[in-house]
Amino acid sequence: YISPNLRTRHSGANFAPLEKLEGVITPNGLHFERHHAGVPQVDPKACRLAIHGMVERPLVFTLEDLKRFPSVTRTYFIERAGNGQNGYRNPPDPNLTATRSRGLASNASWTGVPLALLLKEAGVKPGAKRFIPEGMDAAMYTRSLPLEKAMEDVLVAYAQNGGYPFNRLVSEPFPITPDTEPVEYAIGNYWQYPTTLFDYIRRAMPFGQAGTLTDEEVYHLVAFLLYMNGIIDASTPVNQATLPKIRMPARELLHLDPETQRRFPWLTLP
Repeated sequence: YISPNLRTRHSGANFAPLEKLEGVITPNGLHFERHHAGVPQVDPKACRLAIHGMVERPLVFTLEDLKRFPSVTRTYFIERAGNGQNGYRNPPDPNLTATRSRGLASNASWTGVPLALLLKEAGVKPGAKRFIPEGMDAAMYTRSLPLEKAMEDVLVAYAQNGGYPFNRLVSEPFPITPDTEPVEYAIGNYWQYPTTLFDYIRRAMPFGQAGTLTDEEVYHLVAFLLYMNGIIDASTPVNQATLPKIRMPARELLHLDPETQRRFPWLTLP
């Protein structure tokens, strides 16, 4: 959701639709975002976490390294410092919703490694008082925090809300197996019929205005997603006649497991 009160629709603020949510956990796709200098493109296989400075052993961790440490899951409420500023207009906006006035706040379940554990591995030197977490944000918004805070409850998180099966729209066109990581589930390897994808997009998109796309727009979006997943090539026409004939890589998942008589018995779906 982009607030109409912002000066441009490219301000980098995405609001959580508070008045439309149920429960206390914000779904991944509806969590608020604030980007000051674009969205960094992070390759999980290439990214590294470095701990250096006043430590005995400067360390560099890959994502796989972090996952080898004991993990914890905690629920954290996150709020942007500027949340609520839309509610202080003079005169007040009579159409102000909860989203537009307080939507830069979300609550999610995060899984990762306590920073205190990593700092103990590095060996913090006596005299160290504060630390600076720095990411890939091009704006370089960094603030130092007391070292006591790091030892208390700071989490180096690598999963949000347990990692939803449909985190990605694009993935390699292979069927899921017992060894497939949940983050690899995608349209191309999980859904068995392209017509199901068409129906979902037509009923659920775009967010906040579901059902407003024309059939032609839906076909175009389906074609793009199938192409990006390597299921069709750029010259394949996608329309009412051709879409049902496209074979999805996950079609074989329709076969029942001979022992459990379930389609994919190793999965626990939400």
